[in-house]
Amino acid sequence: MSDLTTIKHTITAKLAAAESKRQLKQQHMNQRMQEIDSRNVEFQRSAVHLIETIIRPRMAILASHFDNASLLDATSNKHNRCVCTFQRTWQFPASTQLDISVTPDDQIQNIVVGYRLEILPVLVQFDSRGQIEIPMNQVDDQRVASWVDETISNFIDTYLRLEDVESYQAENTVTDPVCGMAINRNSAAAQLEHGGRTYFFCVEDCQRKFAANPTAYAEEK
Repeated sequence: MSDLTTIKHTITAKLAAAESKRQLKQQHMNQRMQEIDSRNVEFQRSAVHLIETIIRPRMAILASHFDNASLLDATSNKHNRCVCTFQRTWQFPASTQLDISVTPDDQIQNIVVGYRLEILPVLVQFDSRGQIEIPMNQVDDQRVASWVDETISNFIDTYLRLEDVESYQAENTVTDPVCGMAINRNSAAAQLEHGGRTYFFCVEDCQRKFAANPTAYAEEK
């Protein structure tokens, strides 16, 4: 019987030790989840602050300078992002989107402020992504503001290049009907409607010659 008592005590002790280990593990897990929840709350507070006070106001200024630009409706933005879209135009013949987001790193220790740039079709090289990482407990508004300013400035340089890249502007190349010079319709010195068609001219003198005798220069339909 003493042997049975011994094994019983052994089993009981091992099970008790295992239960104690499980409880300790659960306590650690609960503490970990509380820490994660606390970091998520702090991250969300910082993210909203950065989006609303630093990123969105600057993106709004960017959008205000382009007739074809618009910001994503803030009420539909649930992912700490600010997105500015640029519709395709004759001047800028590409669909473009600049997306600046605020996300946590894997450990929710740092805040990652990053951008993603899309230009379609892709006919020019550009930096499509970039980011900075800052400690969540040391959020530096000025650093973020400077980074966003630089990102927008670099974007403008890239976007304005669309006006000069031949592969984008090929469809805008027209011929001055008076002198025969190939010109870009966006930079034409003058234009004139005639017979349901728009003609573009390299200089105003060509337009005057055309207006004086359109039948001599106009293309037949």
